[in-house]
Parts: sequence; C-alpha cells; structure tokens
Amino acid sequence: MPETSEALTLSAQTTQINNDTPIKDPDTSIPDNLVMMEEMTKDKLLDACKQRFDANGVYTFVADILVAINPYQWIDMYGRQYKERYNPAASLCPVPHIYAVAQRAAKNLRLLNRDQVCIVSGESGSGKTESAKLFMHHLLTYSDGGSSTTTALEQQILESQPLLEAFGNAKTGLNDNSSRFGKYIEVMFEGMDKVLGAGARKYLLEKSRVVSQADGERNFHVFYYLTEGAPSALKAKLNLKSASDYKYLNLAGSVSGPDKWFSELEKSLRVLGFPEEDVMSLWTALTAVLKTGQIDFMDKTDSTDDSCTFSDTAAAQDLADTLGVTLEKLENALTTKHVVTLGETYHKPLNSVFSRGNRDTLAQNMFDNLFSWLVDTLNEKLASPKEGDWRSVAVLDIFGFENFSKNEFEQMFINTANEKLQHYFIDHIFTYEIKELKEEGIRAPKVEYTTNVDQVDLLLGRRGIFELLDEQTKVPNATDDTTIIKMHQELAKNPAYDSIRNSPVEFAISHYAGKVKYSCEGLLEKNRNTPSLGIAGMMKSSTNAIIARLFKSSETTEDRLKKDEEMSNALKKGDRGFMRRQSQLHRFGRKKEEKKEEKKEKKLAPWQIANMRGNQPKEEPKKQRLQRRDSEKGRAGLTTLSAAFKGSLEALMEMLNIATPHFVRCIKPNMSKQAKVWDGPMVQKQLNYTGVLETTKIRQNGYPLRVTFEDFCDRYRDTCIPPTYRIPHGTHEANALRILQTAELHGWGKGKTKMFLKYDHINVLVNILEDKKRAANEERAKAAAIQAKKDAELAEYNKKREEELAKIRAAAEAQAPSSKVTESLNWQEELEKKKKAKKAAEEKKKQEEEAAKKAAEEAKKAEEEDQSSQARAGSVRKAAGFAAARNMFK
Repeated sequence: MPETSEALTLSAQTTQINNDTPIKDPDTSIPDNLVMMEEMTKDKLLDACKQRFDANGVYTFVADILVAINPYQWIDMYGRQYKERYNPAASLCPVPHIYAVAQRAAKNLRLLNRDQVCIVSGESGSGKTESAKLFMHHLLTYSDGGSSTTTALEQQILESQPLLEAFGNAKTGLNDNSSRFGKYIEVMFEGMDKVLGAGARKYLLEKSRVVSQADGERNFHVFYYLTEGAPSALKAKLNLKSASDYKYLNLAGSVSGPDKWFSELEKSLRVLGFPEEDVMSLWTALTAVLKTGQIDFMDKTDSTDDSCTFSDTAAAQDLADTLGVTLEKLENALTTKHVVTLGETYHKPLNSVFSRGNRDTLAQNMFDNLFSWLVDTLNEKLASPKEGDWRSVAVLDIFGFENFSKNEFEQMFINTANEKLQHYFIDHIFTYEIKELKEEGIRAPKVEYTTNVDQVDLLLGRRGIFELLDEQTKVPNATDDTTIIKMHQELAKNPAYDSIRNSPVEFAISHYAGKVKYSCEGLLEKNRNTPSLGIAGMMKSSTNAIIARLFKSSETTEDRLKKDEEMSNALKKGDRGFMRRQSQLHRFGRKKEEKKEEKKEKKLAPWQIANMRGNQPKEEPKKQRLQRRDSEKGRAGLTTLSAAFKGSLEALMEMLNIATPHFVRCIKPNMSKQAKVWDGPMVQKQLNYTGVLETTKIRQNGYPLRVTFEDFCDRYRDTCIPPTYRIPHGTHEANALRILQTAELHGWGKGKTKMFLKYDHINVLVNILEDKKRAANEERAKAAAIQAKKDAELAEYNKKREEELAKIRAAAEAQAPSSKVTESLNWQEELEKKKKAKKAAEEKKKQEEEAAKKAAEEAKKAEEEDQSSQARAGSVRKAAGFAAARNMFK
C-alpha cells in the first residue's frame, strides 16, 4: 500500500503501477486467509498479522474481508504482472491483495448482475485513501471485458480522484494526506463491461479547517498548490502572495514540489473538460477565501453603539475587488446584522468580535460551496447518458475514527459516520446471518460479538444527540450551556453516554473504537448551515458568475421579506394550511413525501403466488441515478448541518443496502508513521473493535453465502444441466442438490428456501463454469485451427499445381516445332484462309443482291413517277378542252 509522507501525483502513481516488477509473495508460513487456521485467539491473530507484516505481507484475508496494514513505505507489488494476476477475466486469485477485491467485485457484477460496493474503513492514517484509489484504478484498467486499454471516459474518472483530494485532503497530526470529507464514487457499467459514466458524492467537509488549524497541521492542499506552485503570471493577475503571507495558512512543514502538484491539478481540470473561464473563476474564488482572512476590524471609539470598521481599508478593497462587489457592500455585510421581523428590516451594528465571526463564516461557506459546485460539475461531466439501464461498482472512502486531546463538533460528525458503518458491518456479518440461519432451520454457530446499538441510538435515534442539537439550534435564546444541560437530562440513561459529572463544558461517548470526550464549545453556531442574510445578499450581487452562484441557495434579506409578505397575506386570508406548512418547514426542513396507505389485500399462499407468477422473470427495481444531496437543490431547505448530515447518511445506507459489499479494514501499525515499526497493543486494539476475530470464527463455522434455490440453479445450471433443458417450476430444490452432487461438494447447508454455502463452494462452482467456458472456447479455437490448417494445405496444393502447369507450358514453348506440327499448323492456316474467302464471297454476293434490289426499287419508283406525270398532263389537256368548249358556246 503506497502510503508515504506525501501522496503521489496521478502520473507518478501510474508510472509506479505500470512497471514490470515480477510477482513476489510474502515468505511466511501463515496462510493467506486466516479462516484456514485451525485455532484462533486474540494472541494468535495478532501474531499471524505481525508475521505477515514482517514479510511485507501487508494484505491478509479473513474469509472475504481484506485486512490491509499500512507499511508507511512503497512496496513494489502493483505492477503489470500483479494486475494481470487479478484480471477479472481470469479465475479468482486467492492471494490477498486490494486488486483481489476489485477482481471479485467485477466478477460479481458479471455473474450476479447486482451493484457492488467496496467499503474502506479504518483510523485516520491507516491508508484508506490509497486503498480506494488502487481499487478504482484496477477496476477501470480491466473494465472492457478484460482489456487493459483505458478509454477517455475512464481516464476522466481517474483524473477526478487527485482533483477531489486537492480540495478535500489536508495534513493532520495523524496523516499527511488525511481525507477531511467522505466520498462515495460510483462507476456505472453497461453489459457488465462498458463504462457508461460515474458519479461522486461528498459528506461533511471539515470547513472549519479553512480558518484555523491545530499545531502541526495544515489547511487543504489546494491552497498551498496555488500559492506556492502557480506561475508568476497567474499570481500577478490574482494579486496573490506566498503561503507565508496569509493568516489562514499554517505552515506545518513545506509541500514538496508545489509547481508539480499545480500542473497536475491543471491537467486534471483540462482532461475533465473544464472551460478556461471556469478554471480562472476557481482560482479567483480560492484567492478570495485567503484574502478574507487578511481583513480585520477595529471598534469605533467615537460611536455610541457597538459598531466597527475595517482596520486596513486596502486589504478590504483588495478582497472586494476579488469578490466582484463594492467596498460598501462588503463592510455592510460583515459589520451589520440584518433582522427581518413582520415585514420590517432592522440593521444592528456589530462589534469587532462578531464581525470577525462573520468573516470566518464567509470564508468557510465560500470554500464549502465551492467544493460542492466542483463535485456537481464533475457529476454533470461524468454522468451516464442512460437512465436505469446500468449496474455499478462503487467505493466508499470515509474519514477515519478520530480522538484528539480536544474533540469538537467535526470529530463528533466523523465518529458518528464511522459508528453507523460499524453498525452496518455488524449487521451484515453477524446479525442478519444468525437470524436468517434460524429462520431457515440451519444451526447457527455460537459466536459472541459486541454490538453498537446503544451508540447508534444515542447519536441518531429519536431524542438522540443530533435531534436535540437540531432542536436547540432553532430554539430562541438557546446557548451551548443550555444545550449540554438538556443533553445531560435526556441522555443520561443511555449506557454509551457520560455526562462527566454533569460537566458544563463537555460530555463523553463510549464509541465502538473507544471513549471520546467532546467539547460543547460552538456547537450551536457550527450547526447553523446558512450564512447571514447580509453576506448572502452581498455574494449574490457579485459580478463574478461562479462566486454569485456559490450562494444561490442561501436566503437573503429580500427572500425573508418575501416570505413574511406571504405569511402576512395568509394570515389575512386565514390560510391555516399555508402557515402550518411553513412552520413545519422552518422547524424540520423539507420532509420526505409520505407514502399513501395501500389497501390491505387478502394474503395468498406461496403456491398461489407461484402459479400466478409462472415462469416469468423477477422484476428488477428501477435503477436511480446517483442523487446529489450536497448540490444546490439538496442544500436548499436544510436549516441545520446536523439535518443535512443525517439525510445524507440515510441516503448512503440506502445505497449500501441494495449492493453487495466488499469490506477492506485498514490497520495503522504505529503512531509515528514509520516503516517496519510494529506497535502490538495499538494493532490489537484496532483488531478488537473491528471484529476481525469474531468474523474469523463465524466464517469458519457459518455460511457466508446464501442463495435461493431458483437463483442458484440460474447461476450454476451449466455445470450439469443442458442449456436447452427448461427447469420445471417446483423442482429447483432437487436440481440445486443435483448441481452440488455433480460438483462433489460437501459441508453446505440446505434451508427451507435457500442453499447455504461457504466461499470454497462458490469458488469451485465458478471454476467449473469457467473451465467449461474455457473448454468450449478451446474447442472452437481448435476447430478454427483445423479449418485454417485445411485451408492452408489447399492453398499450398493449388500453388504447387500452378507451378507445375507453368513449368509444362514453359518447356513446351522452349522445344522446336516438328514437321507434323508444322504441317498441322499450315493445314490449319489454309483452312482458316478458305473460311475467310468463303465469308468474303458471301458478303460480296449479299452486297450485289442488295444493290440489285435497290436498283429495281429505284426503277419501279421512276416508272411510277412517269405514269403520274402522264396522268397529270392528260388532266391538263382535258381541262383545256373544256375551257375551249365553254368559250365557243359563249
């Protein structure tokens, strides 16, 4: 796992994973899959992991779960030969590797025709981000039916990873490339091979990092790439200084090669198709965030109210010019509180302390909205052109569990997400399996495991921390002090909650990974999800289109006045429905549409349902496009950050529940981030709370795979059932047993409606199918080779025959002609001459006959003309005689 002090650029990583390093497996007696060990205890589990770690075996299988221990150094085990070893078109490779998880996901997508998701979890600094990138890179490398070529779309998907890292990752005390947000990246496939598109979704960006960082930590990477790596011409155009000149940037060590990182960032934007004006607006917005931290305020000594002004007008003017607003609007937005009540607007001046709070709020919301705009734009450029007709493989890389000396609002959100994912893992591995075994009449193995139901209820349940926090945020005059008192009163009965002797400043939660103390300082203020009315109005008036768009969903003074006017009109008309809807919207945000109650129908027996359905295929649920809850439409109407987080977390769990999960558990071997250093107690703690030991036991004694009789026959019928044979309804159970007996498999379980199998069973069946397919391909190839051989032999025979004929003709032409041949040739010439003379005589005779015929015709014609002239002359004489007679009578 390539986890070093600095993350690798995409081009550098591509170079490293495209080399031709030969395969070298760890030299150890510990099996690749710990399920194969005869006896398993905590000590033996820890020792097995250590032995493999010492032999550079950073990957270990626990059944189908991959345990990845961060080596904190580059190990050359990701080259072309390794990639070909885990080609999805080949048989499943049992040697543990992150590529093996991608291979299994790709195979399941083709065989099961169901969505797949890789869930990467672990503490901060355990290597989750690098594991997620390697998984996605290998998946896209062999997306086209096993082909290793990369299309333009696939390259765009790969280029989106370093772009998201630049904006969402930062150096922390635990990790130099820590993800400060959660991301869910989904790749859509058509026909199980062709990539149609991709989608990304972000969860809870740690926007407080924009304005302050702890000692030894840094702001988000992109700020250092811009200030230290941008060309001088661009910096001059933005009036941008070096990183050391900005108050928002903590210089905890230097960034190596910032110019290289900035060029990689620009390359990613070009490959993804961002226009030049959008890229320039992106740099402008980032510069505006940094310049926001440069302005400060001083109280007016000659004023009767709490008012202040800019202490440095030049810095304020520089920020106003970058934002595309006037200096007056900037000052009014930051130093004045705008309150709208009953259609009237009140302006309250703020002192320097509150104005600095407004300044930091502006910077945080500007960067958060910029990141959301970036994700939305990526989704538009990578979106699938088809709706519903695709399957997907996704990877979830979410922030790791955190426990610092001082834990605040952000750490509670991060640990809540990890708590929910742990609950999903427990349900998937233990709870659902044992429950289903009992329902199907299969003996369930006795495995003791720890649940985190109390923790999930405490955080996300009814009247839990998030609901109380959301409620207190909307209560007038509520403070952090009143909020923690409310929490102590209502949550004290939950065993996972500790009021720390009714402390007025902090509380503790016993998470699955350990007890964490949280400070209540700033809880309510951080939970508010919208900037002030004045800031929103000022930003919307910006002449920069991108900056104005960042606050498109934020409410301004004009928007609030419009709502008050609508409420006033509703009061006059007595429209109670309108007022009730507005009240619920203000208190709870946008609610999901309630499903209409369906009429209760008479229940049918299973055989009646089967007869009605017949042999029709099962209807697949309609596939929905990846929803972007963090987009402008999704953010509108969410009044608190806790409400937005709960909604996005619920949507995430819905997506996970409809997909086949693949778990990758990342382990951190030490706190010092040093290679070859093993901290046994620290690793033991992580193995304990991740449930690796319990998973090993239940996988050894249980059945991790269960398939209905009908689906089992559909998938594996080719092992022994002819393709033309139609399986009658009601005989799938018998045919499933026939398939297992043909494959000579043992140790499976048969329930009431399903077959219960181990991974070895599936591997054997898949290998049989692939062997049959390979044998069929070999037969076709053999037949084609035989035909090609016959064609080649025929061509060779024809060639030799033509050569022999050519030799005969050449020999005949080379010999002197004999007398017989000469006489024969003279006789032939004489005969030909006679034929020509005869033909000439016939032609001459024909011509003479035609001439005589023509002469006779001409003579006949002349005679006819002579007779005609004589007749005309007689007529003339008669006419003259008649004329003379008339004259005589006169």
